[in-house]
Amino acid sequence: MLSRHEGFFLAELLLSLSAWLVMASVVLPITIHLIGQSVDLRRETEALHLLYDRLKLMKVQGHNYVEAEVTELNGVIYRFHNVETIDGMETEVCVDFDGNFREVKTKCVLAK
Repeated sequence: MLSRHEGFFLAELLLSLSAWLVMASVVLPITIHLIGQSVDLRRETEALHLLYDRLKLMKVQGHNYVEAEVTELNGVIYRFHNVETIDGMETEVCVDFDGNFREVKTKCVLAK
């Protein structure tokens, strides 16, 4: 009598492994991109919070400029500086920080 062997055949095993590889090759780059975007968004939000805190401090102290300063928050270095506008009457306060993959990003707000 022939004995009955249960289990996966080699073809079924190769088919399931190739399906997993195709799914991983599609999902993994999308996941890496989304994680990078969320890190950039968190850093940008922190930069804007620090920038508006700096503007409030300027308003309270009566200054219309911010000294060049460096602040570190959660392992990210934020650099504050002034940018003079063309008419020279208003000052733009900017913060520079490293985005994802070490690209430098800048956020600026007019100080009124």
